[in-house]
Amino acid sequence: MVTPAKTDVIVIGAGVSGLTTGVCLAEAGLSVRLLSDRQLTATTSAAAGASWSPYMLGDDQRVIGWGERTREVLQALAADADHGVSMVLGIDAVRQEEDPPDWVLRLPRYRLCEPHEVPTGFRSGWWYEIPLIDMPVYLGYLERRLRRAGGTIEKSHRVEALGDVSGSGRVTVNCTGIGARTLVPDDSLRAVQGLLVVVDQPEPRIEHFFQDDADEGDLLYILPHRDVVVLGGCALPGDVEIGDDAAAAIMARCFEVEPRLRGQRVVAIRHGVRPKRKTARVERDEVDGHPLVHNYGHGGSGVTVSWGCAEEALGLVRAALAEVDALI
Repeated sequence: MVTPAKTDVIVIGAGVSGLTTGVCLAEAGLSVRLLSDRQLTATTSAAAGASWSPYMLGDDQRVIGWGERTREVLQALAADADHGVSMVLGIDAVRQEEDPPDWVLRLPRYRLCEPHEVPTGFRSGWWYEIPLIDMPVYLGYLERRLRRAGGTIEKSHRVEALGDVSGSGRVTVNCTGIGARTLVPDDSLRAVQGLLVVVDQPEPRIEHFFQDDADEGDLLYILPHRDVVVLGGCALPGDVEIGDDAAAAIMARCFEVEPRLRGQRVVAIRHGVRPKRKTARVERDEVDGHPLVHNYGHGGSGVTVSWGCAEEALGLVRAALAEVDALI
């Protein structure tokens, strides 16, 4: 009797981190099973804005490299509209005088705003071009790409403990986001809630994005996509109840900056929970003596660092597999 070959890698979590990691692993020639306890459209990633910009990631020095690598990949994907990625020029504005962060200076089409280019209530700002991602479209693209590479996805598969799947694959990769708080468990992981409103594109179209520099509480961003505009947002502690008036408050803030949005049909209201940690956790571990790689805790930058973190996770998985093979 021939014993079936064990799957190389079990990936837990089907948000942008899990899917991107699964793609990197499968395209590297590894057999991959991705497990998710929900549909892709119900993940926090599906509710993301999502613009490329480092946000809520602390002082982790790895972020710059992860982010730059991800931006390179997303910029290449923007050549095909079916990927859900577009390169968009826009403004980041601040309410008090301050210099732009260093990472902004390296971006395409960067320049400081003229005084008349920033809305009332803002002191200054800067223009630059970044990838904007239509997350439902993009997640669908990643799912198709993973399947084309030979990976499998099992939805409605809830993992109660990391040890429950350790015998199913040679290495386990944990991409569970806020779920890692109880699954690992990781008490340092903090939930930060977000809410956004999706409306139809007005006529004439909004072509440029707008973002403020707030880190928590009430946020303000306007992110134009092909058919819709994403309006945000907020960053509230996980134990705070988001009231019914939150969406209306978001729209009111955005209408002040861009009056063309008034009266547009609301397409969707999306809620998600950002997994905030002092630093993202991309590192080797083990459970019950079985190799485990973590890739979670990306705060509000899951998309921004997704490809950089996934490629680092691939390196950790390869090293773990080499060690396992050496013991056989």
